[in-house]
Amino acid sequence: MDLDAIEARANEATEGPWSAEIHYHRATGEPVLFEVHPVAELEGNGDGGTVTAADAEFVAAARMDVPALVARVRELEAENQRMRDSIASRIVKEEQRVQQEIAKEPLNSRLAGLLFGLQRGRDIVTSGARDIAKEEK
Repeated sequence: MDLDAIEARANEATEGPWSAEIHYHRATGEPVLFEVHPVAELEGNGDGGTVTAADAEFVAAARMDVPALVARVRELEAENQRMRDSIASRIVKEEQRVQQEIAKEPLNSRLAGLLFGLQRGRDIVTSGARDIAKEEK
């Protein structure tokens, strides 16, 4: 997947929003013409305007670009979740280690602070930073 090429096609195409229209045969009711065009073109002169070569390339490539982009986003989301799970697991192990030390030295404020920080880190990793930020407001 060539992200630079996809981005270039999107940048060269007419700004959105875009519209898709289906025209039907009057006698049979079967679809006979499919149009895709920027909405602004319709508003400009009422006849659907002119689709540029860049617009046509953008539309034609979208059939391959969109599935590739969706697959990549899903791959990155899964990787992100694996990383969050790994970090959360490490934090939990460190929490357990610190709790064992606190059990030996219950009045050790350094350890209590460290435990609090680990618990906040775990909360951020497992719940998401936005949820934590909302709680703090």
